[in-house]
Amino acid sequence: MLWLAIPAPCAAQGEPGAQETAAARALFEEGVGLADQARWPEAADRFRRSLSMRPSPVVAYNLASALVHLERLVEASELLQSVSRDESAPEEARAAARALLEEVQPRLGRLTVHLDGDPTGAAVRLDDRVLPAEAVGVAIPADPGTRTVRVVRGEEVVAQADVQVAEGGAAETRIEVPPPPVPEESFRPGEVLQGEDEQETGYRPGDALRSELPPPVEPPPPEEVARAADPADVEPEPARSEPLPPEPRGSIWTNAWFWGGVGAGVLVSGAIVLALVLGGGSEQPGGIGGTLDPPLIEIGR
Repeated sequence: MLWLAIPAPCAAQGEPGAQETAAARALFEEGVGLADQARWPEAADRFRRSLSMRPSPVVAYNLASALVHLERLVEASELLQSVSRDESAPEEARAAARALLEEVQPRLGRLTVHLDGDPTGAAVRLDDRVLPAEAVGVAIPADPGTRTVRVVRGEEVVAQADVQVAEGGAAETRIEVPPPPVPEESFRPGEVLQGEDEQETGYRPGDALRSELPPPVEPPPPEEVARAADPADVEPEPARSEPLPPEPRGSIWTNAWFWGGVGAGVLVSGAIVLALVLGGGSEQPGGIGGTLDPPLIEIGR
C-alpha cells in the first residue's frame, strides 16, 4: 500500500489557522504510524480527524487506504474519486487514487431494498448511515459482507433485516413495515373502522354495550329539587277513605218489635181475664188439666 506524505503547511507559524494545521499534521503522522502496525480502525480515526481539521487530498487518500482494509469500500471509493478529480492535488496523489480506485470498484456490491406495508414517517438506515428515500427500491453500491437494514420511526426500530452481499455481486431484501400507530384521540364513538371486517359487519365501537344498557335517567330540574326541599311547598297527601264498620245489632231490650210483642201479649191476657170475670156462674168449672207452666190462678174463691 502506498502512503503519501502530507505537504508542508502553507501558513506560517502564528498566522490564523496555524494551530489547526499543526494539530492536523500531528494526527496525520500518528495515523501513518498506526497504519504501519496494521491497526486500521485507529489509523482511520486519526486520518479522519486530521481531514476534518485541514482538508487535504493527501490525507483523504490515506484515509481511503485505511478504509479499504476495513472493507468499507463505498466510502473509500468516494474519497478516491474526489482525489482523482482534484486538479489542485499533487499528481502523485491523483495517480495513486486512480490506481486504487480501479482495484476497489470491481469489489463493490449492489443492494436493493424494497419496503412493503406502510412506511409512512419511517427512515431507512443501512448499517450506520441513513439511506435516502430516493435510494429505496433501486440498486445502490454496498460494502461486501453482512449488511443490516433497519426501518426507524423516531427512536424505535419497527422493522429490520440482515442481507449478505458478495464482492461484486447483487442482493435484494424486502421488509414489511407496520403502519404507524393511530392517535387515540382520532377515534370517535360510533365511527366506522376502515378494516375489511368492520366494513362487512358494520360494527361501531360501543354499539353492543349501548344496546344492553337501560336508557339514562334524566335528573329533575333544579327548581323541582328546591321545591321538594321546602316543607311548605309539599302538598299534603290526601286521606285514605276507610269503609265504615257495620252497625252493631241492638240488644233485645232495645228493639221496638220486642216491646210491641210484649204489649200485644198483655192486652190478650187482660181480655181473657175480663171475660172470665164477667161470665162466671154458680157452677164452678172443673180444673183445667194440662201441664201449663205456670198454672192459672182462679179469681173469686
